[in-house]
Amino acid sequence: MIRRFYVVPLRADVARQTVRRAVARLTEADRYIPGLRHSAAGLCTAAPRPAVVWESAFESPSARDRYLRARYH
Repeated sequence: MIRRFYVVPLRADVARQTVRRAVARLTEADRYIPGLRHSAAGLCTAAPRPAVVWESAFESPSARDRYLRARYH
């Protein structure tokens, strides 16, 4: 299994509803991306600048590579 973490810093003017929607979509990503076995996201406010953190786990390196080559990645 390949685990990855993305940290996406947020601009100060991003609406809270937009952030909540993004976190929800990332959390549900394992339902829609083939080979993605685990997906979790949350808002990190401990950093100097708020950020969305996305943890994802792919079943194999080839599953991750397919995702990275996908048209809408």
